[in-house]
Amino acid sequence: MPKTWTDEECSFLKEQYLEMTNEELAEKFNVTATSIRKKLERLSLKRSASSTASQKKKESGQKVEKPKAQAKKSVAKKEKPAKEEAAPVPDKLKDGKAPELKDGFKEYTMKATYKVGDFIFHKVWNDAGEVVDSGTTEDGHKFIQVDFQNAGTKRLVIDYMVG
Repeated sequence: MPKTWTDEECSFLKEQYLEMTNEELAEKFNVTATSIRKKLERLSLKRSASSTASQKKKESGQKVEKPKAQAKKSVAKKEKPAKEEAAPVPDKLKDGKAPELKDGFKEYTMKATYKVGDFIFHKVWNDAGEVVDSGTTEDGHKFIQVDFQNAGTKRLVIDYMVG
């Protein structure tokens, strides 16, 4: 059964996610590290690359310097990327017709594979975006996370063969 998070628990996460690993937070709240990761995503809390490296050092027992307040500010600014930073829109996207898939865009299909940095076009949503993350779900399905121009950040299944 999914955990129901209290306001106090959410406040604690917001204050401590840069100081504690997902595993430490999971132990404190008696949930899995995956549950913590997903909750942080829902709260739009992202760790910087240096913070993630610090967590790995901490988990391996190496000495870790505390993140500076400046790092926390830069994370907060990254929550919603500015329009200028979004993937370029392919030609003809706005008039409802499928664009000519040039300039490195690939049309999304769940049977294909993609890598971080690829630009894709989702025909059903008539939207373009950049692949920013990839991984495997708990049930073994591969996915990509895409920052779309209009739809925002979405998780899409990839490399999936329908029986």
